[in-house]
Amino acid sequence: MVDRIINDAELFIDGTKLPSEGKFEVSFKHGQREFLQDNKEIHGFTEKTEFPFIKGKVVFKSKSVFDMVEQATDSTVALKGDNGKTYVLKGAFRNGSMGSVSIGEGAAYDVEFRGSELTES
Repeated sequence: MVDRIINDAELFIDGTKLPSEGKFEVSFKHGQREFLQDNKEIHGFTEKTEFPFIKGKVVFKSKSVFDMVEQATDSTVALKGDNGKTYVLKGAFRNGSMGSVSIGEGAAYDVEFRGSELTES
């Protein structure tokens, strides 16, 4: 579930601005329910927590930008949106695999940061 889509924003990791482009997705912590069933009826549900995330395209203009994203653990990721709001994700880490990437102008890749707490101000 995506709570917000921000059309233009500035992305920061631990206070350092990263080159980025395009839209960002922001999602707050919430519960996810799935029902339990057999062939005849529903027997209830299970619930798990979906932790907050900030997701968008980062441009790997240099190896130092790549290293900062790759090594992000227990970081503070901030997104300053064109909507006047700032989203701060605490205890953040890069989620998923980076795979094969190119370094240089125009090398934009989807990156998702997950964390323990997301605030909006």
